[in-house]
Amino acid sequence: MQLLDNLILFKYEKATSPLFFCVHRDDFERYGQECAYMQKVIKGVSDDADEAYQDYQFNFILAAGVGLESDERRAH
Repeated sequence: MQLLDNLILFKYEKATSPLFFCVHRDDFERYGQECAYMQKVIKGVSDDADEAYQDYQFNFILAAGVGLESDERRAH
């Protein structure tokens, strides 16, 4: 387990193949490794630790909707 600026990067022990998960520290403290499969938790997942971190960043941006407005909405 590794701590990255309020994020936790961990290898899920119950996975059949090695998977790394990146989640917010609060979610990890609340749910433990079970947060890996909870839909309400924003997470990054990959078989590579660095890619799991990048996946978390991407999913966080998608969940926040930052800068993802359609051209139509900006025109009105």
